[in-house]
This record gives sequence, structure tokens and C-alpha cells, in this order.
Amino acid sequence: MKHIIHISILLVLISCKESTGIKNTQIIKNEPIEESIENKSVKEVRSWDIPNENTKIEILKSNISINDATLISRLKPFLNNKKFKIEETKLIESKSYKNCKDNIILRIEGKGLKKYYVKRTESKPKNYYPDFIMWVYEFENESQAVTAKKKILNAFKSSNGYCNGKKPNYLVLYDNKIIHLTTRAEMFRGYIIDIAEKIKNYS
Repeated sequence: MKHIIHISILLVLISCKESTGIKNTQIIKNEPIEESIENKSVKEVRSWDIPNENTKIEILKSNISINDATLISRLKPFLNNKKFKIEETKLIESKSYKNCKDNIILRIEGKGLKKYYVKRTESKPKNYYPDFIMWVYEFENESQAVTAKKKILNAFKSSNGYCNGKKPNYLVLYDNKIIHLTTRAEMFRGYIIDIAEKIKNYS
């Protein structure tokens, strides 16, 4: 009887050893950890993989010269009260966003684009001078601005919200304009939220 028990135990051990061997073979197979970009489904494309041979360029045209004097004149008293100053203003020719889900580069271009760099004149918190960038895009009508905003939002939401980086971003409609507010640090998010809400109240 003891011999039968010993033989049974031995067979079980051999069986376990063979099973372990099969598992090890599966683990060490030289399968690629990642597929190459050409073989990935569109939803898996990452921001650093764009552009690639399948990327589409979608252009949104701003065909009229920008006229944001009213917006800035309304915003300046609020900025002054919050100790912010417009340090730099630039007319720009284009601005692009990545949509990782649809593998698209969305490009806004034309005469109606402007970039503002805004910085706080007093530190808050201590030794930090919050700053932000305000992009203004003007379209022929409000309907075009609404459509463009949806497309930019889709780009921001793609890749779990990280396709265009991790910086805080807010989009606000003001008549036929899109205002894109962004800042370099999470600790400054509250400032651009306040400004975004203020612009909403102007509409």
C-alpha cells in the first residue's frame, strides 16, 4: 500500500513539473510587448505617435481678421483686480491640437487668431507668480465657433484627456469666438477657472 501511495505522489509531482514547464515556455516566448504604430487600432494611438502615415489633417479656417477689443476691454478691470497683467500679445497664423482617438491633427488657421500671455504682478502663493496663456480664435459666425469648440473638446478628451498634455485647459465661447485658457501648473488652475467663468458671464 505504501508503494502505491509513493508512486501516486511521484506521478503528481511529475505532472506539476511538466505543467510548470509549459507555463514558463509561454512566458518566455518572444512576442512583442507593444505592437508597432502601423498595427495599432486608431483608439490606441498615443500623442507621441502622431503624426504617422495614417494621420489626417483637419483645418478649421478663421477667414476674418480678429476683433477682440471689446472682450479685452471688459476683461482688463477684472484682471487688474486679480493682480494680473497682459505681458505679451501676438497675432498667430495657426494653432494645432491632437485627437488621439480619431488620429487627427486639428489645425486652426487664418487671420483671426491671437495669443495673450498673462502674468500675476504679485506672488501667490509665496514666491510663485501664476501665469496663463489665452488663445482667442474668431470665426465668421457663432455656429462655426460652436462646431470648432466641439472638435477641440473631442481632441482634449481623447486618450483619457492626455493627448494634448496634462496642463489644465478650458474652452469658452464668446459670441463668434473661442477662448482657450491654459496654464503651466495644476496649482494655477483656479485662476483660469475664475477667468473662464467671467467670460461666460459676458456672453
